[in-house]
Amino acid sequence: MSHRAVIPLTLALIGIQVGTIGAQSGGLSIKRTYTKPGDPLISLEMSSLIERLPPSGYHPVRVKIINDSTIDRTWNFSFVSSDSSFGEPNRLRSNFSVICNATSVAGVDLIIPVVSVLNTRASKQLESILDVTVRPSAPLPQSSDRLTTEMAQEKSKIWPSVIYSEKIQTLNGNALDKATALHLYGAPSGGGGGWRSQAEFGGGFLAKSMPDDWRAYVGYDACLLTDLEWNELPAGARNALRKWNRLGGTLIIYTTNSGTNLNTLGFGGNAAGASVSDSGWGATLLKPLPGNGLL
Repeated sequence: MSHRAVIPLTLALIGIQVGTIGAQSGGLSIKRTYTKPGDPLISLEMSSLIERLPPSGYHPVRVKIINDSTIDRTWNFSFVSSDSSFGEPNRLRSNFSVICNATSVAGVDLIIPVVSVLNTRASKQLESILDVTVRPSAPLPQSSDRLTTEMAQEKSKIWPSVIYSEKIQTLNGNALDKATALHLYGAPSGGGGGWRSQAEFGGGFLAKSMPDDWRAYVGYDACLLTDLEWNELPAGARNALRKWNRLGGTLIIYTTNSGTNLNTLGFGGNAAGASVSDSGWGATLLKPLPGNGLL
């Protein structure tokens, strides 16, 4: 989380008109129904809780299994995290098992370790890749999926790893991607000649579904969301983000009410009326959200 100071500065320079776009959907996603209609339901839903992989740290994945059959079943999840290193890529493997007892539902968040993507002179394209293979108890068939995240870069510059909420992404995602490209390349993505990595401002998330394990956030430099979405976070997710914040993450909260301050958001009695707070190694900033939601 070494780029936290860049985020507020860059956002302050974005003053362009933004058009409305649809919310992006991304990340790992497997939805599988193993049984025929009318039979006891056996199904799996697995999805990423944050759209993009970080350049290091962990990636949170939520699993829900329904097992209406009369026997206990086990689902084995095999993950392989790799990068785009020249020659043989670096790989990090991890395995998890989820048991779903007969006539029950199992739900769990898996915190998947990912390789550290290093910016070397030999690397033109920086990518983090996460492959998953799901093997349920026989005779149920296996499933697989892949998530690839390209790290925006230009020569020695690497764009900080940012996550932002659904509301901010829906209204501003396209313009923020263009502003990222302008910052890195001096032109929007796709302009000019030569090879360029894809410029994406950050990865989206749904506030009410955020995980309560602080490790899910350690690979990200900054988190952007509105005060309404901050209050939508599960209590465990708020605590996890506060811990990540103290460890060095930058938390930027856009306020929809002039009476909102760090105290009303639960950051402590000594923060009343404050719009900026240094918490441990990190920082928390409050910024007013325009009425049209455009940054």
